[in-house]
Amino acid sequence: MMVKALYSRLIFWILLVFFSISYFSYFPGAYSPDSNALFLNVLGCSPYIVSATPVIAFIWKLFGTSDYIPLLIIYLVILYCIIISIKLLKSHILAICLIICLILPSIMQTIIFVWKDNGLLVALLLLTFLCIKHSKFSIKFCVSFVIIAFIAFIMRFNAVFAVTPFIYYLFSLKFSRIKSFMLLFFVLLGFVLLNGFINQYIFRAVKIDSLYSLELTDIAKVNYYKQRYIGTLIPDNFIEEKNTNKENVDKMFKLYDQFRCSDILFMHASWGDAKTFLTDKNSNSDDSLKKLRQNWITTIYNNPLAYMVVRLQQFNQALWIRRISDINDAILNKSNISSALKQCKMDKPDFQLPQLHEPMNNRLMSGIRHINENINNSDSILYTIVSRPGTYLILNLLLLLYVIWRRPNSYKLIGTICASGILYCVGYIPILPCLDYRYFLWTIVSFYLAFGLFLSLEYGHNPHRKLIGKV
Repeated sequence: MMVKALYSRLIFWILLVFFSISYFSYFPGAYSPDSNALFLNVLGCSPYIVSATPVIAFIWKLFGTSDYIPLLIIYLVILYCIIISIKLLKSHILAICLIICLILPSIMQTIIFVWKDNGLLVALLLLTFLCIKHSKFSIKFCVSFVIIAFIAFIMRFNAVFAVTPFIYYLFSLKFSRIKSFMLLFFVLLGFVLLNGFINQYIFRAVKIDSLYSLELTDIAKVNYYKQRYIGTLIPDNFIEEKNTNKENVDKMFKLYDQFRCSDILFMHASWGDAKTFLTDKNSNSDDSLKKLRQNWITTIYNNPLAYMVVRLQQFNQALWIRRISDINDAILNKSNISSALKQCKMDKPDFQLPQLHEPMNNRLMSGIRHINENINNSDSILYTIVSRPGTYLILNLLLLLYVIWRRPNSYKLIGTICASGILYCVGYIPILPCLDYRYFLWTIVSFYLAFGLFLSLEYGHNPHRKLIGKV
């Protein structure tokens, strides 16, 4: 037993050291166009936007911007605290499973980005840790749980799918099923109202209709599926130049890249003298958005089967994508935030950019990035299996069914984690804007958490073994 304990501790610390070196090789984090609005908020150069999750920028600003502190550091500090805390609970196997998940190249190259998806992941990990630590209902547990659940809820508009099973789990520790569902409803309603109040009266956040890209994509793909020209259903100011030549329309759709949904929306390409563009020029007017929304509803109503097929096809494609990107070019620096700097200079001529930390380009850090890039782009069967979101949706389903079949009460927390990952994944079917690996980050991590907890309770030494998940 002593040798086994020392062996597990050794594995844990080796993995934790590798985790540290690997993540800091991407210091100070990666940046994408979606990070631009958040970074502008942190710099104080633009108003808060509801869809950009103002709370992330607010928390980031609390750590200071005069001496630039990357968001990656905040995430990593919280992840360290969670991993060490789980280990202190004697859950060595769970801690090891979590680290293994976080050092997968596909996961690592997603977490390092300045995205709200990663904020949601951190909040859900904190919720899981609270549930492991507190196996009985108490006021202290309930208050801390609700606060973190609210933070997770406001990270993404569809985070409700991931948070709902956890909230039900909390109340099921003390109340009956009917009372738990009633309390769940009132808590979610309170979250919606509180989020609206905070955005409107505290952050003064601007509400921008960001669904128009989803609506354009749906209309375009449904009509392409039905072999009709999309120009009949798109408002005029969304199209630069119409051309009903089917050959050119086919070429437009062939340019569609599953990793960049904007290609068929905001294209800058031409084929000879003919062009078929969808553009965002003057597209944010209320009348235009209202007309587009009506056309979107009409398209779905008149073509329900085609819409369902298109949605399911896109979801199926998303389940089997892999993380592909040139991470070295995405690491945060002055060149890839030039658009943010230009806007800040226009709004605030005296604006001074905080001191940005340069990426670590020594041999060790560069070598780790190169190895991760090669692994992530490899076509090996093993990595193909362990890196695809669809694999973890299936594994979550199998583990959930096993828990329900064999141990529905004592392993309730495991079932809760699996259900959260499944619901969050399936919840993307009607709203998936494009194929992006980050949308399934929680589904992947949730399986490692649930499976690690399962192994810990079955085979590991855990002082909470008889308490976790019991009603």
